[in-house]
Amino acid sequence: MNSKLFYSIQEASEHTGVAPHTIRYWEKKYNLLRPERDSRGKRRYKNTDLELIKKIKELIYDKKYKAGGVKKKIKEAQRGEISGNTKDIINLMKKELESILEIVNR
Repeated sequence: MNSKLFYSIQEASEHTGVAPHTIRYWEKKYNLLRPERDSRGKRRYKNTDLELIKKIKELIYDKKYKAGGVKKKIKEAQRGEISGNTKDIINLMKKELESILEIVNR
């Protein structure tokens, strides 16, 4: 996993393979991505945001979900209603914690 705490939209795009304009569109369309903003109003994406972008990308492009299905699937996973996704969420949280610990221990 990446060791930075925050990424610009360009860096998020490079890590996920999703164009910046598409990421901004998904923020509005699905209301699931909520990146923090810096003092200048620029988006700051965390590792968990990058993983969510990758998951949305997978649901849309690989699994051919429509907008409503993407939102429903992500929300179910966030609530832990689907056992297979619960493991994914735990792994994401573990990776995020490992990244934070790595930075703290420098």
